[in-house]
Amino acid sequence: MRNKANPVSDLWRCSKNLVVLCLVDRFRPRYDPFKAEMAKGGSQMGIVTRALPAVVSVTVVAAVTAILWYLKLTEVSLPDPVFFYVLPIIAIAIVYGSGPALLGVLAAFVCADYFLYAPLYSLDIVTRVEAGDLTCFSLLAVIGVKCATELFRPSTKLPAARSYLARSYLGRR
Repeated sequence: MRNKANPVSDLWRCSKNLVVLCLVDRFRPRYDPFKAEMAKGGSQMGIVTRALPAVVSVTVVAAVTAILWYLKLTEVSLPDPVFFYVLPIIAIAIVYGSGPALLGVLAAFVCADYFLYAPLYSLDIVTRVEAGDLTCFSLLAVIGVKCATELFRPSTKLPAARSYLARSYLGRR
């Protein structure tokens, strides 16, 4: 004779199995895209992750250069085109840090000299005005990168200061 299933015991068994499955699923190792590690511990994804900020930096500089170069070829008068690189480079510094941003400053310096200043398609700096523009741009961009990384980096001193204040002032009561 076959036993009839009790709906309460079936519900209890299903809920117990569901809890066990949720717990097992919670502690299962997963792929973390931010660590970019392969399942067997390979390092190929780590190289791509480390190279991505530099690639983004050079790509942004190349895009700005393409826009400025097109404007120069269409005879739109831009007095100092190199300073249009400053804002994208500071954005790179905020997102990726100072290393890729400084690479962007160097790439912007070379691209501006090669594509935007006379003689075109040459790295020669003919006039003092062009040399001054490129020098001022480089200094402004480096100062902007430094300020942006200092302003937007997570502070590690604040928790230490709070614990110092808690020990020194709150512990004296």
